[in-house]
Amino acid sequence: MASFSGAATSTSFAATASNATTSQLTFRMAAIDNEVVENDFIDNRRQVKFLDSKSITWGGEGRGNYWSHYVGWDRDRDGIGDTRFLVTRLTDRLTYTFPVLRVMLGSPSMRLLQRIENQFPVVRGAVITDPFPLMHPVTL
Repeated sequence: MASFSGAATSTSFAATASNATTSQLTFRMAAIDNEVVENDFIDNRRQVKFLDSKSITWGGEGRGNYWSHYVGWDRDRDGIGDTRFLVTRLTDRLTYTFPVLRVMLGSPSMRLLQRIENQFPVVRGAVITDPFPLMHPVTL
């Protein structure tokens, strides 16, 4: 588990692997201008714990990270997903803030909240997005 709080700025995180529940990245206030690209996030229950009030984008120069939970397509077969990946969601923030809500994960009400968030981004709040999710793990 890696945690970056306060002044984690202008740092590059590349070619690292995060597998199962043994690893987790946590970003807190002022985690800005960081380059997070070409990392593998595989089978994590929680991809990233994000506790900031401003949205951030990961990836750079047309390359992002591999997310095993990404559901998308690659129509031009360039190895990069055609739709962005929401790394964190409103439901994630709610379960961080109110841990008792974890029992609701996967429930119809949480799925409805995720659909509303997808249709009405104004509801979303601060999130991490990866506009160029990789379709295959990075070869180290």
